[in-house]
Amino acid sequence: MAGKRRKALFITHDVGQYGASTSLKTLLRNYREVDFDLVVPKRLLGSQPLARIREWFGGRAGNLWELYLPFDSCYRFPPEQTMFHRFLEVPKTRILWRFDHHRLVSLIARGGYDYIHLNSLVLHEIITPKEKFILHVREIFDGSNQRVYDSLRDARGVIFIDHATREPFHHLALANSIVLNNPFDMTGAADLSRRDIEDTRPELRDRTVFSLIGRITEKKGAEFIIRCFMDVSNADNRLLIVGDGDSQYVKKCRDIAREDPRIVLWGEEADIRKVYLLTDYVLRGEPFQCVGRTIYEGLYTGCSVILPAVQEGRDFLDEYDKFRDSVFPYPPRDAGRLKDLFRTLAGKKVREREFRSNAGEYVNAFQGFVEKILSSPTPARRGG
Repeated sequence: MAGKRRKALFITHDVGQYGASTSLKTLLRNYREVDFDLVVPKRLLGSQPLARIREWFGGRAGNLWELYLPFDSCYRFPPEQTMFHRFLEVPKTRILWRFDHHRLVSLIARGGYDYIHLNSLVLHEIITPKEKFILHVREIFDGSNQRVYDSLRDARGVIFIDHATREPFHHLALANSIVLNNPFDMTGAADLSRRDIEDTRPELRDRTVFSLIGRITEKKGAEFIIRCFMDVSNADNRLLIVGDGDSQYVKKCRDIAREDPRIVLWGEEADIRKVYLLTDYVLRGEPFQCVGRTIYEGLYTGCSVILPAVQEGRDFLDEYDKFRDSVFPYPPRDAGRLKDLFRTLAGKKVREREFRSNAGEYVNAFQGFVEKILSSPTPARRGG
């Protein structure tokens, strides 16, 4: 980028290994045209491994701060919460965020930032019309909080990850908005040895491997997928459940899966590329049409995918034409159709892989949107 080097503040609600955190990680590790500071959420109990977090996001953050942040669960199908979490949610958002709000305002005032990027809709309460906020909407708004509309109007720019996240706001006249799919970079998987990984999991060698990756929750269909898989008695198939979740639900899934030795509950995996290299078909089991990050990561690692869909082709999947031969949709929670796929795909392993990245294209599109915002006049505050 010619001219002045930009300075930005990135604020994220999540520092986990999946979803929004991985998308931000991929952006920041490839975004060399900006200097940035980073704000991460402060835990209610215990401390964060800040050195690990800094490295996770590429190690380039100038300042890294922990703050209590707002979290508005104003989206469809939020994660299941324990009673402990629900009990602490009110003081966390109403008291602790108020305590750190003034500190964040002070950091922004002193920082001299060209813009502030919020990594999720749940952080929308931070937005004021005074600063140049860019809001990244990764969730489908459920209409529960009307103040969200004001937040989006006050944002200088809004990035939607797909048309489904844009749809609840189609009636809003936004200052600047863009639909921009997430960044994916799976080229590093080419440096790993599938044979070495199989040596640690010999039960998967020469089997057709179906994988559900991420949080183990009812919403994501873990129990549904396990039961469908168990109903198809094909000795060539293996089912991987990779990730963690609420302990009671995980125990329930584990107890069910224990009846079938073809099912492997992998647990958490720090290097998720290993899982994709062993996977032939990445699964999703939501009760609604859903693509999600694991589908694209799978496709970008050469896997095929099985996903719930009510539409056809490019209407539900970006880059459908590129990946059409690797995409197997089924009606959401249609057990019969999913079982048919387990039967028909048995023995059909992925033999050749192409490892892909869209990180460069993504950074260019992101930076182009930022420059458009920064070169635009400050919009008048809209009413209504």
